[in-house]
Amino acid sequence: MSYPYHTSTPDSTGSMHSFANERDNCGMGAISNINGVRSYEILDLAIESVCNMTHRGAVDADMKTGDGSGILSQIPLPIFRKAAAELGTELSSEEDIAVGVFFLPFENEAVQQEIKQLAEKTITARGIKIIGWREAPVAPEELGELARQTRPHILNL
Repeated sequence: MSYPYHTSTPDSTGSMHSFANERDNCGMGAISNINGVRSYEILDLAIESVCNMTHRGAVDADMKTGDGSGILSQIPLPIFRKAAAELGTELSSEEDIAVGVFFLPFENEAVQQEIKQLAEKTITARGIKIIGWREAPVAPEELGELARQTRPHILNL
């Protein structure tokens, strides 16, 4: 392999797949505070950036359904500190919290339970304490019809 491939890129010789056909995303924005300082200003700029990249939304004819463009932020500690307290845990150190985001089948309780049990088993096997599951807030009324038909059930762990 050569540029632009990393040495860990698998050799596709003899395969029907060619890494030469691979492409990166069509665009992205990166907004951050170089010192790692949390602020609502950075979040507001990130939201504005996503809103200005409408082509990244791959918007369907309903002008609502898209490919899920969004933002990645630091863990919103005030929100998760409150959620942890509601689940009976007081966070002793902000550095000791991690959040998993799970996208589960929307109307399939059996599969949701199976995935949750597997996640809990994996996490506890690694010696990590589980605080609990939290429903991620969503606004389904903002979804287009196509997105509503395939929306996941979103939980935080």
